[in-house]
Amino acid sequence: MKIATACLSAALLTAALTAPASAAEDERCLMSSQVNGFSKATRDSVVLSVGARDYLVEFAGACIGIEDAITVAAVSATSCFTPGDKIVFKGIGERTETCFARKVTFIPKDDKTKPKAD
Repeated sequence: MKIATACLSAALLTAALTAPASAAEDERCLMSSQVNGFSKATRDSVVLSVGARDYLVEFAGACIGIEDAITVAAVSATSCFTPGDKIVFKGIGERTETCFARKVTFIPKDDKTKPKAD
């Protein structure tokens, strides 16, 4: 019984430490494993979607070829995608490319500065 209680306590503590404390904190964390779409890809940035939330990811350098990407994946060492993490994409050819994030910004739905579609 003590072992089960200790395991349950450890699981609850882990969940409490890794779960966002509020909706605002949840918006600040781009959960890399939950990215389900992308748009507005340019050599300077891409918008990643997690459900109804959008995040602008600006690149550390020019990300050549992402404009023609067919698939995009956010790869991070932790659950939250942060500066220094990778965007991996596959374009028209079979080649996989990687670009590094410089900045990650949550885009509120009412934000008028959201990148415009071309």
